[in-house]
Amino acid sequence: MEEFVGEIWHKLITRQAQTDFALAKVELTTLQPQLATYFRALGGELGKDIEAVGPRIFNPKRRLVQRMAGSHRRFPVCWQDERSLRLPASLSCYPDSTQNEALYFWQTALAAQLPRIRHWFVDNQQATKELLKKRPGLAAGYQRLAEATLATRPDLDMLQGPEREREQAIQRAILAPGSVDQLPKAAGDPLPVLLWIYPAPLRALSSDSE
Repeated sequence: MEEFVGEIWHKLITRQAQTDFALAKVELTTLQPQLATYFRALGGELGKDIEAVGPRIFNPKRRLVQRMAGSHRRFPVCWQDERSLRLPASLSCYPDSTQNEALYFWQTALAAQLPRIRHWFVDNQQATKELLKKRPGLAAGYQRLAEATLATRPDLDMLQGPEREREQAIQRAILAPGSVDQLPKAAGDPLPVLLWIYPAPLRALSSDSE
């Protein structure tokens, strides 16, 4: 009986902690050939493959129910190295599958624009700004993704002090790429920005320019 109650409780907590949209999930395998062509068409390195990669561990501030469920430590971010562009194996971060599909194409386009990352926070903004200037046809789609992304980010009214300042800077950088020179420091990792390209694992997230 105790095991049964424990299982029900775990399922309840896990359900309350979830913030993804399983019914809108898109698998990379369904888009991989199109994304490979798109990557090269936008100037991506010809020798690079596109590979699926699992979620990556971060340490963001979590709500109590998320800590109880042991969730929100792994996030589907995009990164690349000399060998390949690593895209999440699946995406379900938006409630509409067309948005999740559009995110794959945006990540691919940005990766073609940003083959090397030196300063994570600054470089992603600058690459986004340059890409939208070079490819103005992407602007409307980016705006929709930016607004959908903000809807999934922490509520500023629930944050205080350095955490609020950092999140404000990130949200401003998403809406107006290139407008924020430095990321304020705060405890833990910021919630990942799925629109952006991340450094390869084991590399630090450099947040400002030298």
